[in-house]
Amino acid sequence: RETSGRAKVKLTRLETFWRFLIKVQQRSMNPSLHLEAVTHRPSDGLIAVVSSCLTGRVWEGYMWAVESVNDFRSVSKCDLTAARTMAGNSDILWVNENLLTVASDSGLLEVWEHTPLAHTLQQLFTLGSHDDMVMSLCHLGTSQWIASSSADSSVIIWDVLSHSMLHTFKGHTDCVWCVSGQPMDSNILASSSQGSTRFVHCSNTTLGNKPP
Repeated sequence: RETSGRAKVKLTRLETFWRFLIKVQQRSMNPSLHLEAVTHRPSDGLIAVVSSCLTGRVWEGYMWAVESVNDFRSVSKCDLTAARTMAGNSDILWVNENLLTVASDSGLLEVWEHTPLAHTLQQLFTLGSHDDMVMSLCHLGTSQWIASSSADSSVIIWDVLSHSMLHTFKGHTDCVWCVSGQPMDSNILASSSQGSTRFVHCSNTTLGNKPP
C-alpha cells in the first residue's frame, strides 16, 4: 500500500526517535531500563513514551512526553517532561488532546493529563477490572472509547472520560498480547499467546446502546 508523504514523515520521525531512545538507554545509569511503547498525538505529532525498569524484584515505570525535539542526536537539546508511573508499563495511548492512558503491570489503566505550558504530567485516576497485567491498548474507531487486553485472557472496552467499563470479552483462554482497532469502525482484533486471533465485534447493543 502506498504511503502518503505526511505519513512517511511521521514514520521517519518515530523511527529516528526510537533510535534516540535506544541511545538514552545505552547511556542510562541503569542498564535494566526497558523501552516499552511509543505513541504520537495525531494533531501535532507530540510523542509520548513509556519504559520499565527492574529494581531488585520490583518493576518501576516511567513516562516521557517530548514537547519538542531540536536534535535527536543530543539528549540535552530535547525538551522532555517525565513522570514515574505506579508500576512497570507495557503500552501507552492518547485518549484525546490532553489525556494519556498507560497500560500497567499492576492490572490497572493509569490515566494521565499532559499540560504542555506547565511542562507537567499528572495522574488523574486509574481504571481497574483486569486480574493480571495489561498488555495492549487501542482505540475503537474514531471514538474516545479504548480497548485493553490482559494476561488474564480478557479484552475490556472502556469509556475513559466517564471513568467506566462498558464490556468484558472472554473468548480467549490465555494471555491476550495485543489488540488492534479499525480506523473506520468499532471492531477490533485480539491476538493471544496461543497463536489465535479473534475478531471482536463491538456493537452498540453489546456496549449498552451507547453511541461511540
